[in-house]
Amino acid sequence: MRKNLLNLHLMLGGFFLPVGLMFAITGGLYTFGFKGSYITKSWEVPAEANLSVELPYLLGVADEILKAAELKAPRGSATVKGAGRSWQFEWMGAGADFILEPTDDPARLKAQYKTPNGHRFFVQLHKAKGGLPFKILAGAFALGLIALLITGFMMAFASPIYLNLALKSLGAGLAVTFIAMFLS
Repeated sequence: MRKNLLNLHLMLGGFFLPVGLMFAITGGLYTFGFKGSYITKSWEVPAEANLSVELPYLLGVADEILKAAELKAPRGSATVKGAGRSWQFEWMGAGADFILEPTDDPARLKAQYKTPNGHRFFVQLHKAKGGLPFKILAGAFALGLIALLITGFMMAFASPIYLNLALKSLGAGLAVTFIAMFLS
């Protein structure tokens, strides 16, 4: 049993080490204000007279604008915020963001295409702004991390030498977590 737990623990740890480091580094840096940056291209486009502020319609409009500008479509999800004249269409992705919104002139729309720098690309992945393949990997990592914690503790509980240390570290971790939560 212990050998199987150790093998599972090692396989999960090795497999998820790259994505785990990415999440740890980007999350740690983000916590202290290091978020990366964008290169933003802005321009205006004509607005159709019968413009509908509905997501499927705006996705089609955005796709046409991006093709005309010879820009790649974001691989993440799209949303429409607001209503009436104060709406904003956002199509987010790890490699690019596209924003479309009205201007003061009802015949014109403002388009923005934002390309992230290297660090911001990883921050976007961390924030689940990427496409489905990375979201699946991130979900698997979450489950894998839980399995790593459980198998590590199971191995510690199976060994009297490590049991006392594991219980003390668990108690200290719980105390520090609750204190930090209370003080936040």
